Amino acid sequence: MDELSVTKQPLLLTQQGKSSAVLLDAELYQQMLDKIAFMQSVTEGLEDYCNNHTVPATEVFASLEKIIAEAEKG
Repeated sequence: MDELSVTKQPLLLTQQGKSSAVLLDAELYQQMLDKIAFMQSVTEGLEDYCNNHTVPATEVFASLEKIIAEAEKG
């Protein structure tokens, strides 16, 4: 554990000479989760684009302007 906290490098744990688990620094683990979530979002966006599941920017901005105007009234 001391080595992990100092080097921040993953530690490979073995059992009977074979890889069995990886021990990661908590910060590194969170960074990996964040990167995976970002990559999944990009993939979903590209799939939506390829399948024509998009909305023109003009419609998005018009909707936002309407929402903001309603919020300012309220």
